[in-house]
Amino acid sequence: MLFEKDTNYVQSLSRGELEKRFSETDAELAQTKKELAQTKAAHEDTKTELAQTKAAHEDTKTELAQMKAAHEDTKIELAQTKAAHEDTKIELAQRMFDLEYVKNQFSTLQRFAFGQTREKYVPIPISNQLELFPNAVLPIDEVVAKNKKKSKSGDPQKKRRVKRKGRLRWPEDLPVDVIVLDPEGDLSNLVKLGYSMRRVLSYVPGHFRVKEYRRNRYKDPANPDRGNLIAPPPDDVMGKCRADVNLLVYVAVQKYIHHMPLHRIALEFSYAGVIIDPQVNAHRLDQMDRGPAFPPEEASTRGNSQERIYSADETRIHVKDQAKSKASGKHHLGYYWVYSDPVNKLLIFDYQEGRSRAGPSAFLEGFLFSTYQRGNGGLVSRDVRIYGYPVGG
Repeated sequence: MLFEKDTNYVQSLSRGELEKRFSETDAELAQTKKELAQTKAAHEDTKTELAQTKAAHEDTKTELAQMKAAHEDTKIELAQTKAAHEDTKIELAQRMFDLEYVKNQFSTLQRFAFGQTREKYVPIPISNQLELFPNAVLPIDEVVAKNKKKSKSGDPQKKRRVKRKGRLRWPEDLPVDVIVLDPEGDLSNLVKLGYSMRRVLSYVPGHFRVKEYRRNRYKDPANPDRGNLIAPPPDDVMGKCRADVNLLVYVAVQKYIHHMPLHRIALEFSYAGVIIDPQVNAHRLDQMDRGPAFPPEEASTRGNSQERIYSADETRIHVKDQAKSKASGKHHLGYYWVYSDPVNKLLIFDYQEGRSRAGPSAFLEGFLFSTYQRGNGGLVSRDVRIYGYPVGG
């Protein structure tokens, strides 16, 4: 029905109108073809751009892979550089250690070659350090004091000639061994005119003696109930110590007065054939320090602070630690508290593991006294009471 209607419509049109309609249709068809061709050309361009974009994406992926590979290579190089830096640090530390060792060796050789060769112990003067024997004057100190005479001119370069008084005399109470020397040959017909004398000072090295105490035991036959009689044991400083008091005093004087190490004292004893371990001497000195602080007869006067004057000071020492020394040879730091009574000439060494007030408080329990300590304004005094029981009381 529709076709019939269109046919009727076409038949109703004139020829001119039909031609006009066909021309318009042809123009629209040509325009459509042209647009289709343009669309095809744009599609081809889009396909070309897409292909180029894909190629560029592949190139970007390739560059990214190359950058990742370069980053991994950089990480490996950085790790190698760090390892080389650590090796360089170790080598530098070793060279610095070698340099310090060479410096020490060089300074030691310089001291041997150009330094002083004396072995005299020269203590460092300390103003607030107490002396062990403040009132003791050695003969050698008197000799040195006499020889130190200043020049009257005041010019250190001009040395005044000192008139010598001869050699120093020896003490008069020194024992003298007279050795008589006669010429060779028969002297029976000769007359002795006199003798020529020359004195030389000799030294007899110290020697050891063994004291054997024999305590005799007795029995009374007339009175069996009385039992056996035996002499009391001799007084001893440390109970059943195998060292006599003279030997203990000698070790203490060599250690604290002459500044001799314990191993050198043991070496000195070994020359006489007596082998004493340095640790044994150290233990004996420690036992002497830990012994009774005051004689028993003076215990009753310890509480009277008006009649006693005490000085105290501490010094650091390195103590061998039995728990650490076997494995690593380490030592721990200890303190010697030294208490001095200059009036009664008493000196006590008290060992403590620390520098706290617990050590002096335990040692000075029961005392009431005034303390004097040096401050910014001079000596400051204050009364102190330490509560507790007296040590050794």
